[in-house]
Amino acid sequence: MSVVAHIKPTLAQIEKDRAVKIWFAVESGSRAWGFESTDSDFDVRFIYLSALKDYLTVFPRRDVIENCDVVSPDPLLDFSGWDLRKFFGLVTKSNPVCFEWMKSPIVYHESPIWSRVRELIVPFFSPKAAMHHYLSMARHNYREHMRDGASHSVKLKKYLYITRPLFCCRWIERDPKAGPPPMPFMDALDAANISADLRGEIDALVARKKAAEEIDEGKAVPIINRFIDAELARLPDVANAMPEGQGDARDLDAFFHEVRTEM
Repeated sequence: MSVVAHIKPTLAQIEKDRAVKIWFAVESGSRAWGFESTDSDFDVRFIYLSALKDYLTVFPRRDVIENCDVVSPDPLLDFSGWDLRKFFGLVTKSNPVCFEWMKSPIVYHESPIWSRVRELIVPFFSPKAAMHHYLSMARHNYREHMRDGASHSVKLKKYLYITRPLFCCRWIERDPKAGPPPMPFMDALDAANISADLRGEIDALVARKKAAEEIDEGKAVPIINRFIDAELARLPDVANAMPEGQGDARDLDAFFHEVRTEM
């Protein structure tokens, strides 16, 4: 039985064990980005609705289901879920992760009602918050893994984890009204408008990453380092000039009351 074949049965078991209803489940991480290695995890992320009694408590109930809560049939499977109310709370803050999950090209489960959720959250996307999020991600990864400059050996995947958020920033910069950037790495790369030389190096890294195991290392690539340094210096001012989200939390409240009353 393949690893993927275990996913839907495990989601069904989570529903049974936790007395919840899973509305949406997707792949998040390198497999959704399109540069998974032979031993990459399957990062399954899902949104669920709890039983009514779990919302009617004096003290708030736990609103996440983590991998440690799940009996996983395969070590490559990693499950993590958020309660719908938690998800909506993060949407009101324009948490980019919420919007990334909506853009995942690998959907394991989607209830019919989820189309309404997709429509409801669109106005909450904040280009400013998203750009700052991706910049922070790129900056952290760069400082953590490339601090010694262009002379040392690095894990190849780290370049992809640094450049991907920068390409997402470029997507937003190109048209702030276009919505969240695509999740697949190559889609964001295609829209990034980078030099042919830089594109060639990135393409080569993607190919090597997909062919190698996670431990594969190589020498740092100066042209990529220069691009990262330039973007980290340039993009903060661009991000500060981006518009905010325009969503109204009352719309989410109304939907939540509706589904919690009817179900």
